[in-house]
Amino acid sequence: MASIGYRGHTAWLTSCAWAPHRPEQFITGSVDRTVRLWDQRNLQVSLYDLIGHSDMVTAVDWASPVIALARAQPHQADHDIEVSTPQVKHYILSASADGSAKIYHYQA
Repeated sequence: MASIGYRGHTAWLTSCAWAPHRPEQFITGSVDRTVRLWDQRNLQVSLYDLIGHSDMVTAVDWASPVIALARAQPHQADHDIEVSTPQVKHYILSASADGSAKIYHYQA
């Protein structure tokens, strides 16, 4: 049973993830093609409305400290390269039924 309701999305939610670094914040993804960042301390409006998908958002999550993967050039050896920055905490990942994945950065 829900004790608190949040309004903002215009369609069904498809995913939700709590912030690992801020226990009062969470993100939601929706059929309305948006990702929203919420704070439990403010029930009136989402902190950020992230747009960019052309179809429903199917998954959301917080980015780990590894924020990018790069593939070597075809004529070079086949290697994946991880770019790691432990200080990075303000990235949100989303996936969509349009076949895309997005990385959003927000100011804390």
